Amino acid sequence: MTICGKGWLLVLVSITLTIFPVQAQKKTSFQPPEYLPLPVPEKVMVPSPAKNYVPSSFESIEALASQKVVANHITTFCNREGTMPESCLLSYVIQELDLPTIKEAHEPVGKQNNPLNFSTYGLGQGLSSLNIHNGVSDRHGNLWLSTGFGGVFRFDGQSFANYSEQQGLSNNLVLGLLIDHQERIWCGTLNGLNVLDGKQIITFFAKDGLPGNTIFEMVEDPHGYIWVSSYEGLARIDPNTFEITKFNIHPEADYDHIFRIDLLPDSTIWIGGVQTPAFIKISGTREQPQYELYHLQLPFKVETQGDLVFDSAGRIWMAHGNDLLQIGKEAGLHFEINRYT
Repeated sequence: MTICGKGWLLVLVSITLTIFPVQAQKKTSFQPPEYLPLPVPEKVMVPSPAKNYVPSSFESIEALASQKVVANHITTFCNREGTMPESCLLSYVIQELDLPTIKEAHEPVGKQNNPLNFSTYGLGQGLSSLNIHNGVSDRHGNLWLSTGFGGVFRFDGQSFANYSEQQGLSNNLVLGLLIDHQERIWCGTLNGLNVLDGKQIITFFAKDGLPGNTIFEMVEDPHGYIWVSSYEGLARIDPNTFEITKFNIHPEADYDHIFRIDLLPDSTIWIGGVQTPAFIKISGTREQPQYELYHLQLPFKVETQGDLVFDSAGRIWMAHGNDLLQIGKEAGLHFEINRYT
């Protein structure tokens, strides 16, 4: 069905992408979204990975997989050979965290011609990098900023404290930040994952058990596990034992680049990358967590997925290539997508 109005055109597209031809009356700079009802996504029950074997020290993934007892169930959380995801203990490097470089925060840029009253802090106000990737706040009101090539900054309203390679970070290009419930700072970088607890810094790499060295984002689930997205797949880390479990979300693909992960209010982890969007529903207990993996089969070409936010109505807004997708959930597992181009 086609609805035409003054200055806009709305095309309803069925799931088979049957398009009804119309003739636009007038072109404008704004085009309402396509309405794309989706079928129920594929559902896969995923039991918790077996933990019948826990090494006393880090061993290679190959050695661990050969000794591990696999539970009698089928899961799509598997590697390309179809075996269960591997769990191992991360090896890591612990070093004392050097004192940060402190710079007094000078008065921000004036508010002339600034009706929204923004206060701007730049190179002249204490920052050493203008490329800000992420920002999070801790329980003390400090603002932590991840930067490109400048490391991590902590802003307390008076001064900037800078943690960089000089203080022990594995790389100054910091892509993601997370503050866990223990107030530890997790820093995903171009080369390695770092954990800062105020006294020491713990560093992990792919050779230690991570899916890859480039870490994009991290979230903490309701059970306290840390989920990590990387250029080589998804991983779950136990922050108490540093046991890591790697998951292949798209086993049919030649690569599993995961750029975005977000925790929604209903404890669902949304996963975005260059493959079909997916999400994991979490249930069970911390000792026996249960995961359900879903893939959304979009009726159009999948582009690289960017930032994702959710609104008060529970709808998901996702950057998708050159488009903006609004994903709303109906009863059950039916989804509706509005596509803004």
